[in-house]
Amino acid sequence: MGARSKIEWTDSTFNPWVGCTKIARARGTPSACDFCYAEKWAKRSGQVEWGNHPRRRTTEAYWRNPLTWNSRARPFQTKHGRRQRVFCASLADVFDNQVDPAWRADLFDLIRECDQLDWQLLTKRPQNIRKMLPSDWGDGYPNVWLGTTTEDAQAYKQRASFLLKVPAAIRFVSYEPAIGPLGRLDLDGRSPDWVDAVEKVRKCLVAIFSKGSAAEFPRRLIWHPGRCRSRL
Repeated sequence: MGARSKIEWTDSTFNPWVGCTKIARARGTPSACDFCYAEKWAKRSGQVEWGNHPRRRTTEAYWRNPLTWNSRARPFQTKHGRRQRVFCASLADVFDNQVDPAWRADLFDLIRECDQLDWQLLTKRPQNIRKMLPSDWGDGYPNVWLGTTTEDAQAYKQRASFLLKVPAAIRFVSYEPAIGPLGRLDLDGRSPDWVDAVEKVRKCLVAIFSKGSAAEFPRRLIWHPGRCRSRL
């Protein structure tokens, strides 16, 4: 939970609180939550009981980390040629119904203050995004990316349909674990700006994109070697 993340598509991770409840899919369909690394972390650390239990807010000292990163934004941008990306939250879900709304309000206050960081908010509950955004969201904060996890075509159609209707500077999809094909990414004329995918499904995705229009192609596709859990 710190300044240097091993997650390829981000630079740092920040968890305003920890804890989450698995999302079950109909008829026992395999879910991304079946592969949850955060639950394994919780069992090892003993810091929070996973599932339908109280979430634990992280410390005030920890909450000051993004302020430090923000103050050092210029050297980072000079070195890397882009802004620092912060994944929030790797051990929780920002749009979790069981989180105190005051905590989420505090988080968005921090996000507004740390305007030199690009915040990547990834959720498996995109149906909650619109109602949980701050009142001044408008067309989206320029430093916030909204994303959702989609492990197969059914999950993509269900979750991305909510995500793509919410205004945001960047809307992205995390396709991991890749349990099944995603199918066409275009939904009612909308498609994500970014797709975080694994190397083994690259050709499948490119084949899908090649059959669509140029407008369907995301701004960037990120491939992660050696991490695919499917047999596409």
